[in-house]
Amino acid sequence: MFVLAADKVDASAVEAMTAMGYTVDVDPKLTDADLPAHIEKYNILIVRSTKVKADTIAAAKNLKMVIRAGAGTSTIDVKAAAAAGIPVCNTPGRNAAAVAELAIGMLVCCDRRMPRAMRHLAQGEWKKGSFQVAHGLRGRTLGVVGRGFIARYVVEGAKGLGMKVKMFSAGLTEEDAKELGVEKITDKNELASCDAVSVHMAYSANKPETFHFIDADFLGKMRDGAILVNCARGEVVDTAALKEAIKTKGLRVGCDVYENEPVKADDVFVDTELAELVEVATPHIGASTNQASEAVGEEVVRMMEVFIKDGKVENCVNM
Repeated sequence: MFVLAADKVDASAVEAMTAMGYTVDVDPKLTDADLPAHIEKYNILIVRSTKVKADTIAAAKNLKMVIRAGAGTSTIDVKAAAAAGIPVCNTPGRNAAAVAELAIGMLVCCDRRMPRAMRHLAQGEWKKGSFQVAHGLRGRTLGVVGRGFIARYVVEGAKGLGMKVKMFSAGLTEEDAKELGVEKITDKNELASCDAVSVHMAYSANKPETFHFIDADFLGKMRDGAILVNCARGEVVDTAALKEAIKTKGLRVGCDVYENEPVKADDVFVDTELAELVEVATPHIGASTNQASEAVGEEVVRMMEVFIKDGKVENCVNM
């Protein structure tokens, strides 16, 4: 069994796969353009951020499974894989706590403007007066978009800070809302009226309603000085409209994801204007903790073992 990891995979997972008798190649330098020329002999492909396009699927003569070491599968052409009879699987929930921790940290950073204050200190500027005014989070209302594992962990964190939480998601039931201790809302206007909004909805090119879910109209209805955190996908937020809202409404924004973000770790990030405007920006590292990496790696190994021994495909998103 030949396994290709086109992105970094936890070392313990690679060791476990090797111990099970698999030939494992880890090559994080591969790009989506490189994959078609490399994929032919492999039976299992593991990716994180590397895109798996239709040309890769077409060249994958021996591929039995694609595993996304994470939750979202928007970087994989799941339709092409399905047409070729190749299951695409993910590892939902395994890195959720890590993403939620970053989102909660961004909420605090946006309210207290810590990164901006730190930059002034690094320049020898004691701007205490400029940073003494923060709204505070306790008693304020957070709107959470989504209802998956990450969203649920964010609810826990926000409630730990004493925030009231409203949740917006088409699939959220009254029973779920009661269990989570949140208020279910179905009106985007009500979501926009929250003191802070944290976005954790899935993005899919096959679901047009998820593209620019946070658009100019929504941003225009947010309160002046409100907080917006996006740790979901860059495509969910209209970047041009976001920049304008920061300039005109003083929105305090935290971003871990971006539209048209770089593919590889050492690529150039071109939207420096956005990075200057937001309160806190990170390079899509929400899931990047040792805990999350180990948990995802364990799940990848488990899913492979079940598939190879029993022929059972778990967490399949396309078949």
